[in-house]
Amino acid sequence: MDTLMTSTSSCATKVVACLVAVLYCVSAAGANPRFNFIHTFNFSGTGASDIGIYRGGQYWYFQNSPSNLIFNTFGDPGDVPLAADYDGDGKTDYAIYRPSTRQFWWIRSSDAVVGGTTVGNPGDIPIVADFDGDGKTDIAIYRPDTSTYWYFRSSDGVLVSVPIGSPGDVPVIGDFDGDGEDEAAVFNVSSATFRFTQTSNGAAASIQIGQPGDTPLVGDFDGDGIADPAVYHSSSSTFTYLRSSDGSPVTVQWGQHGDIPIVGDYDGDRKTDIAVFRPGSGTANQILYQASATQQTITFGFGNPHDTPLGARYEPAEQTTGLTYTNLPNAPQLIYQAGVPHTDKNGRARTTFDPTTSFFPQCAYETLNDDVAQSTLGATLADLKSAGFNCFKPWNGQSLASVLPDAHTTGMQLIKEMLIQPCNFSSNPSCDPTSNAAPQIAADASQIASVASDAAILAWFAEEEPTACVNSPTNCSERYNNYQAFRQAIRAVDTVHPIFALDISLPFASAGPWWNVWNSAGDVASNDNYPFSTGNETSLEGSATDYLQLVSLNSQQKPIWITPQAFQLSASSGFTWKMPTPTQLRAEVYTAVIHGATGIIYFAVDNFATRGAQVIGIAANPRTTYPGQNPGDAVATSSDIIASQTLWNGAVSLNSELQRLQSVILTPTANLSYQVATQGTSITATPIRSILKLSSTGVYTLLVVNIDNAPINVQFTLPARPFNLYSIGPNGARYPLGPYGNTFTDSIEGFGARTYEFK
Repeated sequence: MDTLMTSTSSCATKVVACLVAVLYCVSAAGANPRFNFIHTFNFSGTGASDIGIYRGGQYWYFQNSPSNLIFNTFGDPGDVPLAADYDGDGKTDYAIYRPSTRQFWWIRSSDAVVGGTTVGNPGDIPIVADFDGDGKTDIAIYRPDTSTYWYFRSSDGVLVSVPIGSPGDVPVIGDFDGDGEDEAAVFNVSSATFRFTQTSNGAAASIQIGQPGDTPLVGDFDGDGIADPAVYHSSSSTFTYLRSSDGSPVTVQWGQHGDIPIVGDYDGDRKTDIAVFRPGSGTANQILYQASATQQTITFGFGNPHDTPLGARYEPAEQTTGLTYTNLPNAPQLIYQAGVPHTDKNGRARTTFDPTTSFFPQCAYETLNDDVAQSTLGATLADLKSAGFNCFKPWNGQSLASVLPDAHTTGMQLIKEMLIQPCNFSSNPSCDPTSNAAPQIAADASQIASVASDAAILAWFAEEEPTACVNSPTNCSERYNNYQAFRQAIRAVDTVHPIFALDISLPFASAGPWWNVWNSAGDVASNDNYPFSTGNETSLEGSATDYLQLVSLNSQQKPIWITPQAFQLSASSGFTWKMPTPTQLRAEVYTAVIHGATGIIYFAVDNFATRGAQVIGIAANPRTTYPGQNPGDAVATSSDIIASQTLWNGAVSLNSELQRLQSVILTPTANLSYQVATQGTSITATPIRSILKLSSTGVYTLLVVNIDNAPINVQFTLPARPFNLYSIGPNGARYPLGPYGNTFTDSIEGFGARTYEFK
C-alpha cells in the first residue's frame, strides 16, 4: 500500500444546501466517467434510498418526495461520488474519491467535521463497504492487477488485505451470509460466477448466475437481511437475482437497451427495488423503479445528459496501473460510412449488404483444373472449396473452356485472366505491346461472348502488374490503349462482369502517375502486395498506405480486391520473398480489410505451374517436386514444405474467420467517435489501425490490427460504457471483457489482429 494520511482540516471545497422544486439545464460539454452500481444513498437516515445524480462536484438528490430536491457541493470536477455512512449515525455522509491523488474526502453528518485519507495506487478501485460490522464504512480499495482488497477496519484502524479471484474479475460487496459484515467478493465475467469467503465461518462460496458478460449487482430483494447476488443482462434489459431466503432465481425485464441498473430500496420497505437510470440524450435523464411494496412504476425526469446517478462504484480509466497512453488520431479508419462498395457473385456492383447476394471473394490464385491437378498431384477445386475458398483464378496456361466445368461442379466463382499476349510483363518485361494485340482482343471477345451469361463467372482479369511498364523501354501509353480497347470490346458482348487490372503495390514516386492511371482504370481496383522478405518483416505500414490510396483514388466507389503474400520464392530465383507465418498472413488480410479491401485473392496455390515461376505456394500436401516440372523449376526443401503446409492451415482458418465476418466487412462504417491510444515502443507512428462497424441489430464490431512487428498495449475509449463486450477469437470463440468505465484495454502482439463486439 502507498502512504496513508488522515486529516480533520477543511477540504478545499464548500458545502451548500438549498431547496428547489425543479432541476433542468443544459450541461457543459464533455462526459463524466461511467460506473457500475452496488451502493445506495440515504442522507436523511429514513431508510429509503434517495434518488439523485452527481455532477462534477455537486450532489443533487430527491429526499423523501419529488418536491424535496437537495443540492450540495462537495469536491471538484473529476472527483467520484463515494458517499456512505462513515460515522455510523445511520445517515449517508457526503464523500468523494479523487483518482488523480488517490484521496478519499468526507464530511461526517454527525458533527460536520471534514476528514481525508490518501490510500492505494493509480488504477485501484475505491470500495464502499462495512467489512468489520461496526456500522461504519471502512476505507477500502480493490487492486485489479493483483486481485486483492485492502481496507482499514474502522473499529481498530488495522490494515487488512484479502486476495480473491483473478485479474479481470469485477469487485462486488455484500453481506452474503447475514452476519452483519460485508464479504470481499468478486464476479468472474467469463463464467458469470460470484466468489467470496463467508466471514461467519470462513467457508468459500461460489454462485453462478446469469451468463458471461452480464453486469453484477447486489441487493436484498427478499428483505431477509442477507445480500442476494444478481446480474443485469443489458441486451434484453433483464434483472436476475437469487433469493437468499429460498435459493430460487427471479427474472424481471425492466427498462430498455442502454439503461443502467441502479437497484436500491427506494420505497423504504427494506427490500431492494428493481431500477434503471436512462441517460438523457439532449433531454433530462430518467430514473425508473418498481416499488417492491406496491409494484407501482415510479418515474423521475431528472438532471442533464452526462450526469452520474448516485449509488455508483468507480471504475478506473485503465485496468493496468501506472501506464501512460498516447492517443493515435489516425488509428480509426473512417472510410465507407455511406456504404461499402462490393459485388455479388457475378460482379454486379453493390453498396448495401444483402446476406443472400453480397459476395466477399476469397480466391485462390494459380489453380489447376481437376484433370491436371489430379495428374500432377496438385490441389483440386474440391480441395480448395473444402478449405474455404469461394473463387479461383486459374493458371493462365488453361483455357476458359477447360476450367468452367469444374467451377460449376464445385460452385466456386471464376476470375479468368484474359491477358493480351505476348505482353505479360511479369515474365517478359521487354515485349512489344503493339504486337498482335487486335487479333487477340477479338479472339478474347469471341470467347467471352459465348459465356457472358454463365453463372460461374465473377470477373475478367485483363492486365497483370501494368505499372511495371515504367521499367522497360516499352511505351506505357500503347499498353494502356490496348487495355482500353480490350475493355471496349468486352463491354460490347458482356455488360455485367467487371473488367480490371491487377497491379503492383506503389513501387516508387516516378511510377506514381501511371500507378494512379492503372488503379482507377477498372471496375475493380486490385493490387498484389508482398511485404515479407528476408530481413524485412518490421511493418505493414506501406501496405496500409497503398490500400488507402486505392480507396481515395476511386472516391470510395469501387470494390478493392487485394492479393496478399502467401508464397516464397526459391533461393535460386535471386529474390528474398519468404513464406509468411499464419500470424503474418492474418495481419496482411486484416490490414487490407481495415483499409478498404472487399475481396482477397491469395497468391498462390502450390503446384507444378507456380514452381515454373520459382514460386513455392501453399498446399495441404506440398511436394518436393511435382510431376510436370521442368529442370530448373523450384524444388522445395523439408523446411519449405513445413512452411507451406503451416500457412495453408492458417489460410483455412482465416477463410472461416472471413466468412463469419463477411456481413461486418460489407456493412457501412459506424459514425461513432472513439479513440485509440497505445503504450509501449512502436516501430511506426500509428501501429494500431481499426475500423468500427454497426449492424442492423445495434451490435458494434471493432476490427483491429497491429501493423508493427512489436507488441503494444492498447486502450480504446468510447463515448459511453460498452455493454456485452467480447473479444472474438479467430475460431469464433467469445471471451467476455470487463470495461473500465467507457474504456477497455488489451495487449496486442506483433502483427496481431483482434475483433471486439459490444453494444
